[in-house]
Amino acid sequence: MLTAGRGARAAVLRALGTVVLAVLCCVTVPAATAAAAPGEFALAAARGCTHLVFNVSTGKMELKYDANCGGRTPPPPGSSPPPGVGGPPPCDLVDPATFCRGQLACWYSDQIVPLAPPTEPKPTPNSVMKAIYCYQGGIPTGEDVVWYDPAQPPVPTPLQLAQQAFGALRIPTGTLAFQPSGQTLVGFRTSLWVAGLPSGPLTGSSALGMVAIATPDHLVVDPGDGSGKRTCPWATAATTSGGCAYTYQTASVLGTARVGGLPAYAATAQAVWAVHFEQNGNVIAIAGAPTQLTSPAWTTAVPVSEIQSLVQ
Repeated sequence: MLTAGRGARAAVLRALGTVVLAVLCCVTVPAATAAAAPGEFALAAARGCTHLVFNVSTGKMELKYDANCGGRTPPPPGSSPPPGVGGPPPCDLVDPATFCRGQLACWYSDQIVPLAPPTEPKPTPNSVMKAIYCYQGGIPTGEDVVWYDPAQPPVPTPLQLAQQAFGALRIPTGTLAFQPSGQTLVGFRTSLWVAGLPSGPLTGSSALGMVAIATPDHLVVDPGDGSGKRTCPWATAATTSGGCAYTYQTASVLGTARVGGLPAYAATAQAVWAVHFEQNGNVIAIAGAPTQLTSPAWTTAVPVSEIQSLVQ
């Protein structure tokens, strides 16, 4: 556990019945620390500070907005809570920084000297002192010292939660199809699509309130004739114009696939979804989190014939 010793503010937060989780620095933070400096744990807010908190009464992670960042970073005059929490974090998290304290990039360190130790008593038998350092003009500068209990289980970082939520996405099974059905011709427009895919977004299960949402984006198609992969619009059915279309220039006599014992091109397609993350219904941007979900390659054999005319 961490405490910062500012008792008056701690009483205010305890009255609210919430416990701030220092998600960005991988440790839990009790009410005392959260009330003392809520601006330390800002999550990607455009103005002021938005915090990821655990609501004791509901048992859920929630986003709370603090208009003046606990007095550390006052917002511009006339500012108001931003709609959601999209965008970058309020500071540049350059290594080894793991969390933002207002506009400062900060981290925890065992280098206590020459900083003064905490004035409050040791909260638990396992508590140890940790120093908070922040970049001030690019120079690591000691800020203060807090108590940390290593016996407390680590709280997942936003990136870890995002990775867990991303892993909960389930890719549906698709089938690569083409038209004209059964066989196409050299020089003839061939329409390709992946049947069986939903037209709407995919949503994974929640990871402590964080959910990954994958929106259909495009297809990556390889006709199988050696021309290489190409990006196509999202297509789950045949189209007469637009969509995903290709014109074969040679017959499939050297194709690696077989249909009825005859050579065919082994065409492949992958579906790609654009991924974003939401924390309790609010869109949140997380550096390093996956931005795309790509399916395995689906393959189908495409026989291509060539019509030749005989002139006498």
